[in-house]
Amino acid sequence: MRTLHHSLRPARAATLGALALVGALASPAASAAGAARLEVRGTISTPRLADAAFAPALRASRDSAAVGAALADLIAGLEDQGHLDARAHAAWDSAGVVLRVAVEEGPRYRWASIVIDGATREDSAAFSASLALAPGVWASPTALSDAIARAVREAADRGRPYAALGVRVLRWDSAGAHVRLNGSQGPRVTISKVRLEGMRVTRPALAQRAMGRLADAPF
Repeated sequence: MRTLHHSLRPARAATLGALALVGALASPAASAAGAARLEVRGTISTPRLADAAFAPALRASRDSAAVGAALADLIAGLEDQGHLDARAHAAWDSAGVVLRVAVEEGPRYRWASIVIDGATREDSAAFSASLALAPGVWASPTALSDAIARAVREAADRGRPYAALGVRVLRWDSAGAHVRLNGSQGPRVTISKVRLEGMRVTRPALAQRAMGRLADAPF
């Protein structure tokens, strides 16, 4: 699961993964290369996700960091399709030629409930309008993170530069995924005065007329 929180400097998210296997399929791109190749075993409905995620690792044989990054990308891609229980494991064969990946994408979840606990009723309503997320849509941690960032940015554009919104609870069960957010728009900030300094050619009064009235406008 990825931790999601946003203020004016949005935080990055992290993923996790583990093991499972079932059927088998091979990467045609890797086979054609004649060198390192990818073998994917397990339940995965979108094989191209694995091909794209592990392409860099196939060019860096036995590089554990590259394999770790590929696993994180694969799991993140599956999670963003709603497979929040996605698990994967990868290891090179003894010759360093075949990279074997075991995947279990697990069930697919939709958002079942999205609750916003704002500091005030106005905060909750404003954030809800900006999130544009609704129950019934496939659950996606990246879409949620992007929606939170958008809600904070729009609050800042309305003169609330201290707005912050984050995930308090993210869980899922047989009914779907449930998320509870909390945050505050913060105080409204407006421009009280504009002062122009260091102007040698253009007169300050002319520059101020060109800018228009900024006093009392949202910061």
